Amino acid sequence: MIVYISKTDDAGRGMEQLIGQGGGHRKAKIINTVKDLKEILQHPSLFGETMLLFAATQRDLTQLVAIRHLFDGLRIILILPNQKKETVSLGHLLRPRFVCTRDSNFSDILMVLQKMNKESRTESAKAF
Repeated sequence: MIVYISKTDDAGRGMEQLIGQGGGHRKAKIINTVKDLKEILQHPSLFGETMLLFAATQRDLTQLVAIRHLFDGLRIILILPNQKKETVSLGHLLRPRFVCTRDSNFSDILMVLQKMNKESRTESAKAF
């Protein structure tokens, strides 16, 4: 799983800490720049189907939307900077499976991650 956290403020550090403790996924790769995110997305075999995108600012979200073509086929959990109508509309261009804001309870995000990982394992087992 890839975790993109653009800004390490209190909310970003909290999410990094939860992910680092294994909350939600054991093999998470934390990325902090769009450049690094673009690079790793060129090698889809290096990560799973799930991606957590933490857009701390409107600018971060705009940069993610600009590379949305690289997210095709990925299950996205999106954390938005705010609940403004235009922010939510822009975020939905990424076609996330789950959307919340940076002020949300991160335990909800971890529950969604765990469910998505379980579904992914079940689908992988059916493929064999």
